[in-house]
Amino acid sequence: MYYKFVLYLLLAALPGVYLHFYLPVSGNIKARKTLLGMLALLIIYILTQHISDATYLQYMAATLPFAYAIYYAGRVWGVIIPVVLLCSELLTFTTSEGYVQYFTYLLLIVIVFLISYERYHKLEARYRLGYVMVMLSLSSLLLILYSFQFSSLVPAIFAEIGLLGTCFYIMLYFALSLLSFGNLLKHEQALQINRQYESMKQSRDELQSWLKVIHYAPFAVFNINSKEQIIYANQQAYLKYESLKPHLMQRQKQKQKLEEILTDTSYPVVSKLIEQAFLTSQSINTTLQNGDKDLMYSAIPIYADTEPELDHNLQAVALFVQDVTELQTLRRELDRMDRLSIVGEMAASITHEIRNPMAVVRGYVQLLQERSDTMQAEYFRIIIEELDRTNKIITDFLALAQNKKEQQLSYSLNQVIQKLLPLLQADANLRGQTLEVELSNDLPTFQINESEMKQLLLNISRNGMEAMQQGGQLSISTTYVHSHIILSISDTGSGIPDELKHKIFEPFYSSKSMGTGLGLPLCANIVQRHNGKINVLDNRGKGTVFQIVFPLEQQLLSS
Repeated sequence: MYYKFVLYLLLAALPGVYLHFYLPVSGNIKARKTLLGMLALLIIYILTQHISDATYLQYMAATLPFAYAIYYAGRVWGVIIPVVLLCSELLTFTTSEGYVQYFTYLLLIVIVFLISYERYHKLEARYRLGYVMVMLSLSSLLLILYSFQFSSLVPAIFAEIGLLGTCFYIMLYFALSLLSFGNLLKHEQALQINRQYESMKQSRDELQSWLKVIHYAPFAVFNINSKEQIIYANQQAYLKYESLKPHLMQRQKQKQKLEEILTDTSYPVVSKLIEQAFLTSQSINTTLQNGDKDLMYSAIPIYADTEPELDHNLQAVALFVQDVTELQTLRRELDRMDRLSIVGEMAASITHEIRNPMAVVRGYVQLLQERSDTMQAEYFRIIIEELDRTNKIITDFLALAQNKKEQQLSYSLNQVIQKLLPLLQADANLRGQTLEVELSNDLPTFQINESEMKQLLLNISRNGMEAMQQGGQLSISTTYVHSHIILSISDTGSGIPDELKHKIFEPFYSSKSMGTGLGLPLCANIVQRHNGKINVLDNRGKGTVFQIVFPLEQQLLSS
């Protein structure tokens, strides 16, 4: 008597049975979902193919594979299944009333499970089973209420299995639902664990590959904590630094400090490099000479996660020590070749620059032989001026060609400017011009050569004065912004055309009739030797601004 109702439930539980016996941890998940969706469609079709024979218990059983299809195979099956069933019923229905009943049943079920789909997949795994049972209960309640409209169906059921049998059927339905969806959750957890395992395995393989790259890198690598303790060193580090202890010793509580490894004069600079990397959370590098070798030290922050903007995630600093002797040698050779190239260009022009004053000297010497003694004093004065001009050209030429770095000491740029103020003020007064000076009060000292810095200031300032008419104004200012010292020298002259700004630092290029073209190239070399940068800007549409920027951090590291 109960066999066909039990058969309904067994058919409804087939998707759960399928997943129970086919619970792989790898394979084509998409194909498996498609197969389960088709199986659910077939079961629902068998359970509901004849509306005249159907009961609400039969339709209740059909909700179980329907829920399986939507929750597991996807929402697309929530559309495919009702469309296929309605098309099939359209070919076989006997009355329009029966077709409307069937359509209404499918519509109720689709609405319940499609609306709950998003919520189901957002819940944690432990809450999903209870949520599914609530949705099945809701759909069953709606189905029962809907079925009581057809009084011809309900008495037939009670006559066949009775109220007790109906209650037993409902209990069995929910028991099978628990088992089926419990199996589904187990299946989903297995897939999730498998995906996590595959992801962790891939991450582990990638990590091991990177660790091998770092461990066997051709340069020394250290991981340094905030206490300057070494927490990791690669193979090359052990080969380069014999005082480095083995790995087993590193794992002890008393870790080896960087100071014990870098026993030469490079330690203070490297220590400051690491300190700045911790403070600024930025990568910093510098090159130091160690005996006959040039070593480049690079400090790179290491974060606990992928959010470097959070300073508290900074755990350590990776210190890379690389021998760049060959690179530096090649660079110096290229610099030497560049200087030789400049010398070649200058050699073609310097003969003309020297020959002119020498010709003047020769001419006046000849006149000395022909003129009376009263005019000899003036001739001698002209001879001395021309000889001095010749000597200056040769001096500037040698300074530019050699590009030799002079000794630098910790000095204040403001003090250099203040020492030159009387001389610059006198020049400005002679020309009928004004001098404005604005010096920053918080300007720190840094490594400079005082003589070269005076030459830089005089050359650019006098160029500015020569570019202005009477009544012009020369402005000199210093500022300190973001670890950069900025020296600005501006004039109110006619300015420099954009197409000529890149030429003014070339040797022997000059827009002045009496200029040698060596002053600004020499200034550019002085700025370069101080690790600075010189920019040529427009002074608000009138005149020119020479802006010289000295990065203080780089000055400290290179000192």
